[in-house]
Order: sequence, then structure tokens, then C-alpha cells
Amino acid sequence: TDRVRSGLVEAFAREMKSQVRVQIVKSLKELEHEDTSAFLRHAFETDLSYYVAAEALEVLSEVSEDNIFRVLLDALERSSHRDVIRRAALRVIAKMHEEADLESEQLEKAVTAMIPLVEPRHSVSIRRAALNALARLGRGAPEALRGRIFHALANVVDDSFLGARVAAFAALGALGDERGVDLLIARRSKEGERPFRNPLDIIDRAVTAIRAGDGDEGVQKEICLLYTSPSPRDATLSR
Repeated sequence: TDRVRSGLVEAFAREMKSQVRVQIVKSLKELEHEDTSAFLRHAFETDLSYYVAAEALEVLSEVSEDNIFRVLLDALERSSHRDVIRRAALRVIAKMHEEADLESEQLEKAVTAMIPLVEPRHSVSIRRAALNALARLGRGAPEALRGRIFHALANVVDDSFLGARVAAFAALGALGDERGVDLLIARRSKEGERPFRNPLDIIDRAVTAIRAGDGDEGVQKEICLLYTSPSPRDATLSR
């Protein structure tokens, strides 16, 4: 195992193509060791490719628990092409919560850091990812924190960008908060039929997911993954 890890690290140092370096980082996922963690941290902090850095962050979260949450919070503040690093951090934090790997204080800090990312000053792609992550964090969160998340999602329901609105509809469905039903039904009358990610269909599915309650958690997860994932048409989805 040590020889394999050393060989991969050496190959990484020689490799000029970022796509290949990404694959090398992925292959380290099965080689959990403190040296692996140190290498991944270095790759995340220094590699010139944002895609390599994002992959290093995701793999690091699987092979190391040493101060990874602090690294993730810092990553939420790091700008990159198409926000690939922030989006990776959002995915990892949400996954950690679902696997019960976040302490209550960490959960609150994560929500506080994520809420500003749904604001209009950010790209639709990062807003979509943040809405997804917040919905996932809200499931099983304390009531007060869940309320903060609900209001953050609700504030995007009337957004001027369709891509953001659609993500908010889906995120409300994924959150499963009953307060979202009336909000979504009221918004439905203001939306029109669209051929791509039809907002009327998404609202209907979100309302169904909320009414299904915690007994059908799969419905909520499905709608969040279907309608809050990145899309190449984000830039064209406006009112």
C-alpha cells in the first residue's frame, strides 16, 4: 500500500494534465493514511487546477477527520471557476450531516456560512448548490435552525431568476417543512408552463413531497437531487 501511495504521489507531481491529476486524487480514496491526508491537503491548497482542488477536498473528507470541518468552512469562502470548490464543500458538509458526523455547533456554523450563498449576488449554480445543501442540513436539525433554513429558502421563491426559483421550490420540498405548502401554492399562480424544468411540475412535486412527510424521505431526497443539480442552461434561465 505504501508503495502504491508513493507511486501515485510521484505520478501526480510529474503530471501536467489536470484531468489526470484529478483521477490520481480519486484513486487515493482507498488508501487511508496520514500521509495521504497530508498530500491531499497540500493538493487542495496549492494545485493550480480548481478541479483538482475540489476533488482533493472531497477525497480528504473520506480519508481524514482531522480538522476537516475548518477546511470545509474555509473552502466556502474560496472563489473558483464555476464555484467548483464551494460546491464540493457544500456537498461534503451536507453528506457529513446525513451521516451524523457534524456536531451541533458545527451544524449551526455551516448553516450560517451557507445562507449568504443563496443571495442574488452569487451565480445561479452556487445558489442552486447552497439551496440543496441547506435543505439537506435542515432535515433532522433543531427546530430553531430548521426555521432559519426555511426562511432562507422561502426568500428565493420570488427570485427574478427561474433557475434559482426552481431550486428553491425543490429545496422546500426536500426540507419537508409544512409551512412551504401554502408558499408554493401561492407562487404557482405566478408561474407559467416551461418545456425545461417546468416550474409548475416542480412545485406540484415539492408540495407532494412535503405532504408525504418524514415517512417518505426518499421523495424529498429525489426532488432535491433532480432539481437542484447544476445545469448548463443556468445562465439562460431568467424570468
